[in-house]
Amino acid sequence: MVVLVVCRSRHLTNGWYIDRPVGKLYLIVVAADLRGDTEYIRLSIRVTEYNRYPPIFTTSNYVVMVDVLAPVGSILLRVRALDKDVQPYNSEVYYSMQKQSLVALNETTGHLMLKAPLPSRYSNLTFTVMAHDGGSPRRQGRAKVTLIVKIISAPLNVTIEKTGHEWAMLCWSPPRSGQPLGYLIFVNSTASTNGSSTLPPVTETVVLNVSLVHLVLKNGRLCKALENLTSNNDYEVVIIGRNLKEIGLPSTPVPFNTKVNITCRSVVNGEFICSCLPGFYGEDCSLYNPCDSEKNPCSNGGVCSSDVSHSFSCKCREGYHGITCQAYDPCAHSPCQNNAHCINVSNSSYQCLCEAGYTGENCEVNIDECASNLCENNASCIDGIEAYSCDCPLGYEGDFCEHETNECFSRPCLNGGTCSDSFNHYSCSCPLGYSGDNCEHDIDLCVSQPCQNTGSCKDLTDHFTCDCAPGFRGKDCDEVEQCPSETVKTDRGSFKWLAIDHGLVAIIPCPYGTYRNDSTNLSEDVAQALSYAQNTLELRDPTSNKPIANKYYKRHSKTASSGMNKFGDEEYYRSTKPYNTSLNLETISYLMEYDKEGIGYAIRICIIDDLGRVKWTEINTKACMDERSSIADELRIGLEQMTKDPSQIDAKMFVNATKQVKLILEYALNNVKIARSMIGVISNLMNVNDTVLVECDTNETITQSLVEVVHKYVRMVSLPLGEELIISTENIALKAMDLKSGFKMVSL
Repeated sequence: MVVLVVCRSRHLTNGWYIDRPVGKLYLIVVAADLRGDTEYIRLSIRVTEYNRYPPIFTTSNYVVMVDVLAPVGSILLRVRALDKDVQPYNSEVYYSMQKQSLVALNETTGHLMLKAPLPSRYSNLTFTVMAHDGGSPRRQGRAKVTLIVKIISAPLNVTIEKTGHEWAMLCWSPPRSGQPLGYLIFVNSTASTNGSSTLPPVTETVVLNVSLVHLVLKNGRLCKALENLTSNNDYEVVIIGRNLKEIGLPSTPVPFNTKVNITCRSVVNGEFICSCLPGFYGEDCSLYNPCDSEKNPCSNGGVCSSDVSHSFSCKCREGYHGITCQAYDPCAHSPCQNNAHCINVSNSSYQCLCEAGYTGENCEVNIDECASNLCENNASCIDGIEAYSCDCPLGYEGDFCEHETNECFSRPCLNGGTCSDSFNHYSCSCPLGYSGDNCEHDIDLCVSQPCQNTGSCKDLTDHFTCDCAPGFRGKDCDEVEQCPSETVKTDRGSFKWLAIDHGLVAIIPCPYGTYRNDSTNLSEDVAQALSYAQNTLELRDPTSNKPIANKYYKRHSKTASSGMNKFGDEEYYRSTKPYNTSLNLETISYLMEYDKEGIGYAIRICIIDDLGRVKWTEINTKACMDERSSIADELRIGLEQMTKDPSQIDAKMFVNATKQVKLILEYALNNVKIARSMIGVISNLMNVNDTVLVECDTNETITQSLVEVVHKYVRMVSLPLGEELIISTENIALKAMDLKSGFKMVSL
């Protein structure tokens, strides 16, 4: 089925695979035709990284207060959005908004500007702003903006007329618009953190609600005394007019501080009186006598005197020293005992360096050298002068009684026995053939049955020998003879067989893939043997035909040299039935050709023949595909992947896929899986865009060749008598069956 779709749009979309790396260009010519008049434009399209993130506004809801008298052109607000993409072309941000009659938004800076006078009827104006990036695909973020129109404008000419260390006089002019009935005064203070440089300052706010009757009018300005401030502190004051309808716009913050040497207080009609703080003097209180301040700078009873402003000297009491008499020497009273040396560590602490044998803060304690109990094995410690000694119990010696007496010194073990010393005792480890406390008795070494795997034992003077059964070797007959490692090349692939023990089955994954497991292809004898042994997982001795316990077949963990993916750790499987006949060997191979998932394997068995020789059986590769069949399967998978989305197939891909369909036909005749895939691919090719067919199949020769492939398959495929084949896709439906006289194809 072929469907022609024509799209008319101003948008340019890609109809091809992006097969160039990031940073490369596509050069495109776009033609526009209007009644035969054609215009051309050349475009350069650069391949970019995928745009992952949208712009995100710094806040989802912007709120700004606007003066009703704000002039046209005023910047009301700047919105800002951030994009997390690392590429500049993906992270650049542009702003837009719904069209408004009062405000305009700068698309690059985000500045919101007033473009018309604000009418007094507005109280709130709310609208949405958008931010989009320049990446591909383009992404967008949104935020809400609310403009609150204020009739009462901000108070003007706010100043601090005078400050004291706990007082300030605040004055301002009324706002340009509105009729305030009172004012809100916000006094923000930045409190210190006791001189700490690591802690942030603490901000406190006091709000004063003042009516007009409580304000003083001086020189046409309103004034208010700020009292009960904190001395030596930083402040910021903001004033807002109010009436019954609204709270107006805030004034510009005015900073001030109380870091002055003056104290002031209010009197009548806005007047005030100021004087110097204690310790300060002079016309402007700039001179300072530290000795007259509230706190005496001389500590520990020192006497203060001052002859020059901002300077002083202290006369210290005996034992104290320093500029403020702050230092004290604790070693002056000789606190260290027993001839210890005193060191002055600080103004209030000292350290004693003790003579040998003494300890304690003042070297007042005599050290007991036995306190650490260095004597081992319950020895007694005897304290001395700056020394000690250990009294060892019976059986130990050494400075710390750490050494035990060696009972093996007399060599009590006979006949080459090895002596092991223990506390107040010894033991002998005898060589092979001897026993007894001192290895004095000769023993029968065959009693323990050292020969494994039915080997026969012969006892000698100090050793034994083993006569091993066929297939085993070594001193104890514990070594299993193996089939050697070898590489065998066949038409089904090259197989590297690792060395394995006899009685094991080696399994290697098929290098070129797996043929279908179908028991109907077995010979009648093999099928009967399979039915008889399907639940038997028993390994038998090839000579006695008796079951052997704990013997398993080993599946190789390596792969063939063709490069198949590696399997996991080695796995072991029990054998089926005795394998000393050709019939049972074939049955064993068949049972292990496929695993539970249907993956095929090449099989070899390591056996012992009638002469007692360990050797490989012939390789069973019935489950394995040859190289040509594997190539056909890879070609099938590639065609399915190429044509799975018909909208993405261009002319080049269409022609290439058609050629490969013709190549896969001969494999489809013998493989139903490949046949179904081939018909599905042809169906997908019939769904390509009409522009592809116009470009590469004007005369429909390629399309006709695909139809001919379907007809040829129906004519040539062979089926068992009475068996039918049904294949149905979106565009093709066929049913083939053997009617003796030929095939019949039926549309569904």
